[in-house]
Amino acid sequence: SGGAKMMVMLFDFETGQQLACMEAGRLGQIRTGAATGLATQYMARKEAVTVGVIGTGLQARTQLEAVAAVRGLKQAKVYSRRQDRREEFARQTSERLNLEVTPVESAQDCVTGADVVVVITNARDPVLEGEWLAPGVHVNAAGGNHWMRREIDEATVTQADLIVVDDLDQAKLECGDLMWPEARGSFRWDMAHELQEVVAGRVQGRPSEDAITLFESMGVALEDIAAAQLVYRKAKEQGIGQELPF
Repeated sequence: SGGAKMMVMLFDFETGQQLACMEAGRLGQIRTGAATGLATQYMARKEAVTVGVIGTGLQARTQLEAVAAVRGLKQAKVYSRRQDRREEFARQTSERLNLEVTPVESAQDCVTGADVVVVITNARDPVLEGEWLAPGVHVNAAGGNHWMRREIDEATVTQADLIVVDDLDQAKLECGDLMWPEARGSFRWDMAHELQEVVAGRVQGRPSEDAITLFESMGVALEDIAAAQLVYRKAKEQGIGQELPF
């Protein structure tokens, strides 16, 4: 197609020896979904059974798969601007996950009644409005990774009782969803926590049943390394891959 091809190089930490070189397109999909799954595991209500997904690109598939892996979902709704794409996404993911996945006509319809919301788009302007959010909802915003892009509006940020990012330093450079309200004075960086703090138990991922929680995922290199190491180990165990003479 002429587009960029992503690769991951894995090296031995002690010796510097190159261990593997692997195509990272699919790997990136999986690790991006896994970050959302991890955040959902710790931040969404335990009894969450419905999810709304805004966006139907390749990354959206693993987002839904990851949420389904950590919660006993009964229903999913999906929205994108193109009717054919949301209908095809719903059909394919419904079959793959054995889950009722319904295409809906608007982003608001997608969010209404959802216990978990995933936003995974390439939008430059917000597609999720805070006024649509009900108490107790958990939001994963995983598509925006540029200071000029926003998937969620300022009200979503100001309504959140807990805001978590994968890496604060990176978020300060890339997270338009938070950089814009920070510039307007409605958000401060000391209001956000890192996902590692939640996983380690230093920050409570769900402050209360009615709390609105927000995870902003930029994607960090450590996720690529961890995923690549797992793939490398599994490949060695199963004899998969091609050994190179150096």
